[in-house]
Amino acid sequence: MIVRAGLAATVAGVLLTGCGGPGAVLEPMSIPGGTETTPSTTPATTSPTAAAPVDYTPLLLAPGDVYVPGDGYSAPPPIRDPDGVHGAEELMTNGDQTRAIGITIVVLPDVATASAELTRAQQTLSTVVPTEPSQPVPVGTGAIAVTGLAHDSSKAVTALVFGEGRSIVRIDFYSAVGQPTPVDFAIGIGKMQALAVRVGLTGSG
Repeated sequence: MIVRAGLAATVAGVLLTGCGGPGAVLEPMSIPGGTETTPSTTPATTSPTAAAPVDYTPLLLAPGDVYVPGDGYSAPPPIRDPDGVHGAEELMTNGDQTRAIGITIVVLPDVATASAELTRAQQTLSTVVPTEPSQPVPVGTGAIAVTGLAHDSSKAVTALVFGEGRSIVRIDFYSAVGQPTPVDFAIGIGKMQALAVRVGLTGSG
């Protein structure tokens, strides 16, 4: 059974990650709540019509974007604004569910806020028990990656977190113990996701 990731709206802005299923588990990801200003309450006769919430799910990569020779990924419909936090998330799994990729995008009010929260997001890579030191990687802004194990040692995890404009993105790659996802592969997926976010946010407002 796959357990979806959740976004808990907390001011502390802590990212926890993981995902559960055969060979893959995605845990909750927490990021700051109250990230968008709510208009002040005014009499119904004078307040403007509220703008429709933005759907950020189109920012996510599609399973077909992930190329692995001899294998393919699929995913259920992505989750819009999980736990009330602006953004989107999804969990892709390969054919025999021995590998999975969990992607969570959180969209903040502006670049300055995203930059401030990225440091907290980087610190939550401690949710992976590293088998080697974390390393900076060339994806988006301030990207770091770490390879290790889930805390229950049931699977290998390669985690990547980075900023892109006013968003924070976390991608987790799950696989069998002893068969971690190469960081180079994670970087390639990360670059595609960063481009999709950059282009998508430019047009989404």
